[in-house]
Amino acid sequence: MTLQDKIALVTGASRGIGKATVSLLRENGATVIGCSRGSDTDFCCDVSSSKDVHALFEHIKTHYGQLDILVNNAAMIKPGPITSQPLSEWDDHYQTNVRGLVHCCQHAFQLMAPNGGCIVNVSSLAGFQGAEKFPGFSAYVASKSAVTGLTEALAVEGKPLGIRVNAIAPGAVNTQMLKGIAPDLKTTTEPEDIAQLILGLVHPLQSKSLNGTILPVYSNE
Repeated sequence: MTLQDKIALVTGASRGIGKATVSLLRENGATVIGCSRGSDTDFCCDVSSSKDVHALFEHIKTHYGQLDILVNNAAMIKPGPITSQPLSEWDDHYQTNVRGLVHCCQHAFQLMAPNGGCIVNVSSLAGFQGAEKFPGFSAYVASKSAVTGLTEALAVEGKPLGIRVNAIAPGAVNTQMLKGIAPDLKTTTEPEDIAQLILGLVHPLQSKSLNGTILPVYSNE
């Protein structure tokens, strides 16, 4: 079974994991709307903006009439020590990494409710209990920990609607974001590797019994 006739939305789709996921879902037959803050994807949307998110889902509702798959990949990160990082940067993490994800899920639940669907939230090992954390990443860790908890909570709410909600929690992945914040950190994990795992989580045959699962991905460095 392919993803033929499935409508998918991937946020943060201009590069890295999001871009690789858009490509792979399309290869497997899905119709995919990729969105990002820039103009190099199918739809321009800053998920931290309620106006943008509303416009995005109105576009999907008008042009496709359904949504079967949502991959919440959009995220931001600004490292800084707890003693001096401005609270405004904590707010920035929350607005994009948490509030934006919640807003997308609210709209997705409404579109998916008649026929069910699948949501994959891209968290991080930073938000996975027991994984080693790095100094200066408290705001990011807090936001991704919220994504992990939200995934488990939304899986419960989605179950009676036929909506599965899972998360993937990668460690270091060879992306522009990693190069920007940790240029000396090397990893063999590529965005395409994470995209393959996301495909498994949305595929109706490979993961139909998975709900509320947080899948950690420890990089083979």
